[in-house]
Amino acid sequence: MNATAPDLSPDGKWIAFHTAHHTKRQVQLAPYEGSEIPHSSWIAVTDNQALDREPRWSADGNLIYFLSDRDGFRCIWARKLHPRTKQPVEAIFPVLHLHNPRVSLLHVPSTGHVSLCAVGDRLIFAMGELTGNLWSTELRPH
Repeated sequence: MNATAPDLSPDGKWIAFHTAHHTKRQVQLAPYEGSEIPHSSWIAVTDNQALDREPRWSADGNLIYFLSDRDGFRCIWARKLHPRTKQPVEAIFPVLHLHNPRVSLLHVPSTGHVSLCAVGDRLIFAMGELTGNLWSTELRPH
């Protein structure tokens, strides 16, 4: 099982990452002590039923943001965590729906390039935008 996209918690005691299972991705957490972490210590944040990936910690370490295609679009979702145990305490909820085909996270070629980053009360990320123009002119005979 591949564990990718690691992110260390603000206090340095926990690590968030996602795992790949066939066509699904699952967000996981584990206590971090600088050595190998046994699978038995992992905490599932998502249910392995969608493409949930690229987890990032909130500034206070009590929330995990992640990208997910769970509603048919690539959107930003989150889950609250117990402050001490980091066990999920509430249901997953949408942070930002991005269902507009012109402005979408799907226009960023790799989910890793979206680079979610929580800074204070802000969430910073890259997003792609498609635009197009039609031009017309009158043809004048020579």
